[in-house]
Amino acid sequence: MARREEADRSTRHGEEFEDAVFAFVSKNCQKSGDIAKHTGNETGAIKHNKKGDIVVKIGPDKHASGTQIVIEAKERDGYTLEQATKELEEARRNREADVGLFVFSKRKSPENIERLARYGNDIVVVWDAVDSTSDVILDAGLATARAICVQTRSRAKEHSADFDAIIKAIREIERQARSLEEITKFSNTIKSNSEKILHRAAIAQEGLKKEVKILDEKINGLQKVIGDGEEAVPLDPQSRPPRRSQPSSSADSISAVN
Repeated sequence: MARREEADRSTRHGEEFEDAVFAFVSKNCQKSGDIAKHTGNETGAIKHNKKGDIVVKIGPDKHASGTQIVIEAKERDGYTLEQATKELEEARRNREADVGLFVFSKRKSPENIERLARYGNDIVVVWDAVDSTSDVILDAGLATARAICVQTRSRAKEHSADFDAIIKAIREIERQARSLEEITKFSNTIKSNSEKILHRAAIAQEGLKKEVKILDEKINGLQKVIGDGEEAVPLDPQSRPPRRSQPSSSADSISAVN
């Protein structure tokens, strides 16, 4: 009986976290002109498969229109990074999405996991639903996912500089997120220097917000110069041409750029 009650509580907490992620993503999409849908209770392209809690469809006025981001939200004890990436891979197939975003709850995330990291076409973030200071991390994860969607829909060589700027912004987002995590840990252990540490944390947080804004501007600027008649890259991963500046392995996170 005790185990069943504990399982019920875990399920409720997981559902509450999923709802919190969807509420955040919906608000974010309203600002960006994209469409968010809660799909956790719906079967996807794979028979009897409901993987993929949330699907974000890129808005019709964008070059990457029609591409999709699938989001998995998880608040569960003992869930590993390896399990997360495997689940994202299945969720992308099930929801026919181009990019996956896995959101770990800060309360249940694996130890020593980075707050934001990219693995090929998947992004993993750690978000605290009750701490607004971590909202910038989920915003950054969504911005990175949108940037990858734009990148996969165009192969025009004349836009290589724009893509280089996007990739640079993604790497800087990862670096700033890592810095913010380190500083936050310091603030929890070194009370005597709390004012100095919190000041550094605020600087890192503002830097992260700035990079998210730059990334959004690069995406919007790229959309303006790409003509509607340009041929889009097929969504089937096997039929896509090699991408510029993509990481050599989908298993490796992009290294930070200082």
